[in-house]
Amino acid sequence: RLNDYFETHNVTITFLPTQLAEQFMEIENTSLRVLLTGGDKLKRAVKQPYTIVNNYGPTENTVVATSTEINPEEGSLSIGRAIANTRVYILSENHQVQPEGVAGELCVAGRG
Repeated sequence: RLNDYFETHNVTITFLPTQLAEQFMEIENTSLRVLLTGGDKLKRAVKQPYTIVNNYGPTENTVVATSTEINPEEGSLSIGRAIANTRVYILSENHQVQPEGVAGELCVAGRG
């Protein structure tokens, strides 16, 4: 029914919670240009003619602290880079800044 609404009203950009977005990507849609999602870890993405943007962030940052465009064909579902006025750091158990690609605790800083 949501897809019917989007297509009937020519909705071109939407933001859907992660769980709903993952389900929505499974069906064909002809009106969207951009699907933004956030609120939880994106576990899967399906190639679509519209752009998929993954937004990620802890509750303290009102959902969005990082953002990136997703290419489902790449296989990796990145949380992206920090949005404007925000910095993100990945820290080890000893509170040392980790290099890019190394697992750890996400810490967010800045005016965002």
